Amino acid sequence: MVAELHADVVAAVRAGAGAGPSVLDDPRCTVEVGDVRDVVAAQPDASLDAVLLDVDNGPDFLVHETNAAVYAADGLADATRVLRPSGALAVWSMADSAPLRARLSALLDDVRAVAVPVDLQGRSEHYWVLTGRAR
Repeated sequence: MVAELHADVVAAVRAGAGAGPSVLDDPRCTVEVGDVRDVVAAQPDASLDAVLLDVDNGPDFLVHETNAAVYAADGLADATRVLRPSGALAVWSMADSAPLRARLSALLDDVRAVAVPVDLQGRSEHYWVLTGRAR
């Protein structure tokens, strides 16, 4: 399941942008247009193997302050609630975040921050994926 806030993004992928329509046409893929917080909240307990949150720039460099709720204790608890035992929560961020790792550690096991090398306009940089496993 994919939660995407903007229907125009889904339409662009269906028209060939990014991974293209074959990804969305895969019968294992469903797309919900809406706020990820609402989509996650609507899922039954222990119903998902993984949740990947790729919202804004991560918790410490928000463009939209309302996205802070995704990274707050309640938002992370909701994302953890829907994980099956040993399910994975992964959070994309433009930087590592000690406060986020602490909040994840209160809810999940094996929390870690993984640096992902990227080329940004000819500069070697890193993005981060912070992960943990459901208890």
